[in-house]
Amino acid sequence: MKSWTKHIRINHKLLISIVFFILVSCEKNDIKNEVVIAQVGNSKLNEKELDSFLSDNMDVTKYKEEFVKNWIETEVLNQVAVEQNLLNQDNYYKVLSNTKKELAAVIAIREFLKKKKINFSNEELLSFFKKTKNDYKNSSKIYVVNIISFNNEAKAINFRNKGIQIGWDKAVNLFKNDSSVIEIGINKVYQDFHIQSKVLSRILKGQYLNEISPVIKTELNNFVVVQQIDKIDKNSIPKFKYLKDKVRERYLMLKQKELVRFFIDSLITEKKVKIY
Repeated sequence: MKSWTKHIRINHKLLISIVFFILVSCEKNDIKNEVVIAQVGNSKLNEKELDSFLSDNMDVTKYKEEFVKNWIETEVLNQVAVEQNLLNQDNYYKVLSNTKKELAAVIAIREFLKKKKINFSNEELLSFFKKTKNDYKNSSKIYVVNIISFNNEAKAINFRNKGIQIGWDKAVNLFKNDSSVIEIGINKVYQDFHIQSKVLSRILKGQYLNEISPVIKTELNNFVVVQQIDKIDKNSIPKFKYLKDKVRERYLMLKQKELVRFFIDSLITEKKVKIY
């Protein structure tokens, strides 16, 4: 029974995201000549709508691919519901009413946090990391790398040659504004089982520290060059400098949660809430 109720709660949260997207996309008829990302029947998701949702959404870590997948599944189910005349049932209006209230709460919190600038020092982050460092213990081997990705093999080969000749950092400075560059990553942390490219995973396992790899053609037909900075064994804790962004994100969420709790408690007092 517990697993069933948990499933309902998860779906309800997804429904809030769906309704929020519907509200965002209500004006889609006014948007013309936009690049279409996905289509289900006559319903289309264009690039401007997608970017708008992701920029307004508090969950900024959500990947575009994941959202597009959810959008497609939602559209398919919505069309089935319309075809089977399920939207006229009483439970639909009850769920919709509750969802509107929860959505309003999400928007109120988002607007509240927009007005609250949260600042903290590097020392605060380091202190927080020390208190919670066991939470960052890795369950697999970790590779820390500098990485650059190109859509042009010749440019990738040229970069690798420059990297060997003048060093990685100087080579990056030469290529950072090149139109063929897809991504530049400094001290990126990869867990062994999270590396999607089997070719890249194989290279990293056999690579020496500070070695610049050959050009790697990935399964996405990108051309990647990596320099391995560090290897971290399974069940150990990476250095703070490798986790700093992750620690900052977690610490910010903690501070935001504290602010929201204070905000809601003050509203409860202001509204003179009574529980009978």
